[in-house]
Amino acid sequence: TLAVNNTRLGTRTVIAVILTLAEPGAEIPNNGVVSAATFTGGSVAPGLLVTIFGSRIGPPTLTTAQVTPQGTLATTIAETRVLFDGVAAPLVYVSAGQVSAIVPYDVNGKTTTAMQVEYRGTRSNAVNLRVTDTAPIARLGVSDSPDRFRFRLLGRTPFGRGNVKLERE
Repeated sequence: TLAVNNTRLGTRTVIAVILTLAEPGAEIPNNGVVSAATFTGGSVAPGLLVTIFGSRIGPPTLTTAQVTPQGTLATTIAETRVLFDGVAAPLVYVSAGQVSAIVPYDVNGKTTTAMQVEYRGTRSNAVNLRVTDTAPIARLGVSDSPDRFRFRLLGRTPFGRGNVKLERE
């Protein structure tokens, strides 16, 4: 309670004050979203497996994927969700400092997407990401080649289907 004395009028007013202390919410740096295969950032593609680094973005202990009765990966694990423009992504694992999710196919055809992590009902800051139709999912080095070619394996995901394309870097 807070008591206020008015000496001029000779009155005293008592006010009930409720103070709620909350932990700071989840926080993700702008460079905190990367491809889970290459750990490079900058863009996402539909179906890409991403790793998200941050603080307070999930439970204190690692919790791994859960499969729904329909045979899909759950979009909520241990009160944690990853949202791309508000659409929940399938989750691979969650923890306080690192989360892995699959970019939903709903981003297909967009140029950008806003990604947030929600833990216990509190959303993180939004990280704006560029959307492409493909993204590197692995790098392959051919060491016995005289030209020492390096290739990028691109995950092509038009219309929700996973095709693979090999490109020379």
